[in-house]
Amino acid sequence: MSADPDTAGPLGSARAAMRRNPLGLDVALVAVLALLGSLSEIVLVAPSMTGPRTAPEPLWIVLWAVAFCLPLLLRRRFPSTVLLVTTAHFPFFWAAGQGNEIMSWLVLGVGAYSAAAYGRRRPALWAGAAAFLVTTSYVVIPLVLGLLSAAPAAVLMVNNLVPYLVGGSLGVMTRRLRAFRAELEQRNAELARERRVNEQRAVLEERVRIARELHDVVAHHVVLMGIQAGVAQRLFDDRPDDARAAVADVQAGSGRAVAELQRAIGVLRSGPAAPAGDTAAKAAGDTARTAAGNGDAPSVTEPAPGLDRLPALVEQVRRAGLPVELTLDPGEVDAGLGLSAYRIVQEALTNTLKHAGPASARVRVRCGAGVVEVEVVDDGCATPGDGDGGRGLVGARERVALHGGRLDAGPLATGGFRVRAVLGP
Repeated sequence: MSADPDTAGPLGSARAAMRRNPLGLDVALVAVLALLGSLSEIVLVAPSMTGPRTAPEPLWIVLWAVAFCLPLLLRRRFPSTVLLVTTAHFPFFWAAGQGNEIMSWLVLGVGAYSAAAYGRRRPALWAGAAAFLVTTSYVVIPLVLGLLSAAPAAVLMVNNLVPYLVGGSLGVMTRRLRAFRAELEQRNAELARERRVNEQRAVLEERVRIARELHDVVAHHVVLMGIQAGVAQRLFDDRPDDARAAVADVQAGSGRAVAELQRAIGVLRSGPAAPAGDTAAKAAGDTARTAAGNGDAPSVTEPAPGLDRLPALVEQVRRAGLPVELTLDPGEVDAGLGLSAYRIVQEALTNTLKHAGPASARVRVRCGAGVVEVEVVDDGCATPGDGDGGRGLVGARERVALHGGRLDAGPLATGGFRVRAVLGP
């Protein structure tokens, strides 16, 4: 699993720590600025002061620097107010030194940055404009009163503008980056929700597909085995050879049923093959091989049945006692189409065995241009509701709809029942 880029490395760790403890960061910022202002005043500014002004005491310088920086502790909660307070305090800090003290502009820049980054847009704009006008008045008033010449006034004006330009610009960038990050996090959360929904939908669709497969397999093979077992019971005394053949068909059918069940259930496993030592898979395979007896059952690794297996399917139904005529026009079709066509024929013949009574059936399958046409007609006694109520035909309709086709199923006016499906565009 890849590391979060926001917390990877020393820089990322520091960034994460600052996000977790913003007040600690502000305390450190106030301490650094106050220390910088105190040292610069005591070491550089105070010794250079000449004339009637005398340097204040070091303790007074430190207290004034701390008082100037202390409002920054509230810069995230009340950013516009902090900017105005800092601007009002800005000229009075000169009482502890001289007007060109750099720390005062740093504090003012942090205030402008905080208003732009954390304040509400309209109050921050008004506070910034008011602060700039107040700062400008600190230069304009002495200039008008003749206390300051034009050249120094111009320099001070530029110096006073820099904190707002630099701090405000950085604050706007921070606000936009924060909004962009929040939007990305929201989109990621939405994508994660959509991914979970899609996964749940895929699971449900797969369960429906498995249920449909299991119904088709169980219904067909169980019906065949029941009919063949009944034949064996009737012939057991008078025609033992035919009874043994019917029992052999039951045995082979049970092997095929178990093998197809295992293939259908195999999609529930996490991998393409069962893990080594999977006792359930081994037991199912052993059961299939034992039930097959004579080796007629398909391998448990055999692919899903298709149109090539239709003759074998028809032969199974014939042995169960239903005469079936098969007409197959072969062609290249998709494996999914072939499986769906096979299952539709299987379900139709199974319904004929269960409901039609003594009857015969005709199966016609034609392939071409990516389309498969299937028609199964019997001449038996149609059971009311077979056209729409049976679960098998409901599954057949779902298979047809999956391929964008259509299915018609219902009794014929002349007697019998017809299932006709067109699979493909």
